[in-house]
Amino acid sequence: MKKFLLILCLIFGISIPANCANVGKFNILLTPDNSTFKNCHCYRINNNSFISIDTKVNNIIYSILNIDTNKYSAQGKINGYSEADILPLKNGKIFIFGKNNPANDMPADAYVCIFNPNDNTYSKTAKIPYPTFGTSLLELNNGNILVTGANYKHDKVLEYDIKTNTFIQHPDLKEKRFGHKSIEIEPNKILLLGGEGKNIEIYDLNNNTSEIIDIGLKTVNWGKNTKLYSIGNNNYLFFTKRVFNETDGSLTEATQIIDPENPKSGYEKFYYRDYIGILNLQNKTIEEIIPDEKFKLSGYDIELLPNNKVLIAGGTYSSVRNGLVTLNTAKTYDLKTKRLISVDSKMNFPRETHKILKINENKYLIYEGINDNSVFLKPEIFVYTSSK
Repeated sequence: MKKFLLILCLIFGISIPANCANVGKFNILLTPDNSTFKNCHCYRINNNSFISIDTKVNNIIYSILNIDTNKYSAQGKINGYSEADILPLKNGKIFIFGKNNPANDMPADAYVCIFNPNDNTYSKTAKIPYPTFGTSLLELNNGNILVTGANYKHDKVLEYDIKTNTFIQHPDLKEKRFGHKSIEIEPNKILLLGGEGKNIEIYDLNNNTSEIIDIGLKTVNWGKNTKLYSIGNNNYLFFTKRVFNETDGSLTEATQIIDPENPKSGYEKFYYRDYIGILNLQNKTIEEIIPDEKFKLSGYDIELLPNNKVLIAGGTYSSVRNGLVTLNTAKTYDLKTKRLISVDSKMNFPRETHKILKINENKYLIYEGINDNSVFLKPEIFVYTSSK
């Protein structure tokens, strides 16, 4: 049957339908308590478990779910963090860096927290030099944790020594940013991209120097933390919100204060949209991946699949007939062939402003987000089945 359809397409000059790509299936994740997925962030722990974290005033609420058994292995809270950044470590533990709210006689100081999901215990270690959030956390090859940027003092560079539980403070970044992503491109050589920032930056921890790469990639955070992946040959896949100087009908108009540290500095107008790109560090160029040229999608999310493919799921587009439409469809983009193909299976719910988390090579958690009626949506799993 597929061969017959292909022949028809060739004879009549019809493009092959996008739904010919059966690369996976979406299944509802039947969790014991869906309320744990409201206003949360999820982080992978191992090949079948993840932790859902909701930062409340003065504490962190967490739930660890095993997707194979559909049971929580642990639930609880960690006191003392009104805002926090989370990083799962290679040893299975979780690094927490943040700030607390000096209320209810709690001190304004905050401490690094190391949480162990295996026995549901945690310890608070070094005092954080400047309690804040909106940083990028990165586990270095030497086992230490690099903390860059922040929501308020967002040009700082800290290295947390995991063995001595102390901080090493490096010289500041050349540009302030938060909501960005960092990745180690060489031992102690860090690429920073996205979030609130005007340029790409490469920071060398060996000699405490920094290089700005100005290729016109100005970005904003606006609720979408950057995703950044190494895809080989000095190329890096990224997903962020890119700022443009002029609108072309597909951009969102916004204003923000010019200098966050100076409230009287006034506001600037700018235009932005979700942007998937490939950065080539050798040539210092970027190439855009367009998820849907026809509809100009926004509010979608991505995740890197095996075999050099990218999952692009959900989002909204503006329809003249129907207004703003939220999608339950997904596409894959092949980084080798540069082909964009629709996934045969559809999500169980139309979603926008959702998140996608890789659990293992075959399962990807899709959670949060809203539909056209702003209804809270159950989480679901995308099961990737293609081996091609």
